[in-house]
Amino acid sequence: KKIISKYFIYKWGVGLLPHKTLPNFLGVKLFNKVYNLGVPLFMIIKKNIFLLALLILMITDCKGIKYKEYKKTTYSMGTVLTIIIFSESKKKAKYILKECFKLADDLEKKVSCKIENSTITNLNQKKNMLINDDFVYNLIVESINYSKKTNGAFDPSLYHLIDIWGFETGCSNIPNVEQIKKTILKCGYSNIVINDKKITLKNNISLDLGGIAKGKIIGEIAKFIKKQGIKNFLINGGGDIVINGTYQNKRLWKIAIIDPFDNNNFLGILELADCSIVTSGDYERNFIGNDGKLYHHIIDPKTGYPTKNGVHSVTVISKDPVKADVFATALFVMGKDVGLDFAKKNKYIDAIFVMGNKKDKQIFSTDNIIVNKKDNGGYDFIYRLNTATAYTTKTQNNN
Repeated sequence: KKIISKYFIYKWGVGLLPHKTLPNFLGVKLFNKVYNLGVPLFMIIKKNIFLLALLILMITDCKGIKYKEYKKTTYSMGTVLTIIIFSESKKKAKYILKECFKLADDLEKKVSCKIENSTITNLNQKKNMLINDDFVYNLIVESINYSKKTNGAFDPSLYHLIDIWGFETGCSNIPNVEQIKKTILKCGYSNIVINDKKITLKNNISLDLGGIAKGKIIGEIAKFIKKQGIKNFLINGGGDIVINGTYQNKRLWKIAIIDPFDNNNFLGILELADCSIVTSGDYERNFIGNDGKLYHHIIDPKTGYPTKNGVHSVTVISKDPVKADVFATALFVMGKDVGLDFAKKNKYIDAIFVMGNKKDKQIFSTDNIIVNKKDNGGYDFIYRLNTATAYTTKTQNNN
């Protein structure tokens, strides 16, 4: 046994492997069995060189297996969709990412009001339709429920208002007062009537589920990823984010909160795990009118105009991506006082409101988010409810 081990160290440069680390088919039992048959030493070496080489490759391969990051980004749901997962299998990771984007496209084709022959487009045209697709039907029902809960601050029936402002088409336009008044009459969630699975749109209203659909779709993607056995992942659908587990089993995910006064920079970082986070702000999809004023895409359903209440962005954290999506918009429309009070009363969400101006930023948050201003003008955000804090702290200390 010693002669064989020494030979391989000398001849092949292999480190000495304790016999207890070898599997039975290559360990002491095998060597003893061959040696006891009286086979010459050079035959023992020749016959076992392949097996030992195979063992070396197996050991090297095992050590080389890494919990790697796999990432894919493409255009989907009318925005940039990025998915990051951690897996030990490249083949499995590629399959999961491919199926995730297929799922996103399939669901978008059902609920988008901008895609010809989608279920929502057909409903908008017919105004009366039996909805047999459970995903679409449940999304409409959820939309109405959230509209009621927010007293209309969230409203899925603003299709015509969004259209005359041109935010979706890119043809920016400031409607006159008469246009706004006439168009508001063709909006309002109370005009959506549900009878069993039959949906009726009264008063010529049309649906635009853009304020809830992304949250719902990325939630379905997250469910799929979990079913595949992936524990650590991130989904970012144009700012609608779902986070599961931790980053590479080492630390919390770090999510930047955009500075609404300079969207090339961020206010600070939130370290999160096992939640969804969405930000709504006036810094995206906006234009400067001939009057020199900023007009953004977050419409106040009651006035028909872009919301103007001093709020520049609202970030919402929730376990449910649908709630995060819906309430980010609704709280923005409500304004700081009503919105912050609403968030504090509803324990399934937490929120950050950004107000003021570039030189004098004002940050308000619910009790579970600690905000500390730094000397450099940035902010430290600490979320009290992180489920993985103890784990990641221990992991960081061990690394």
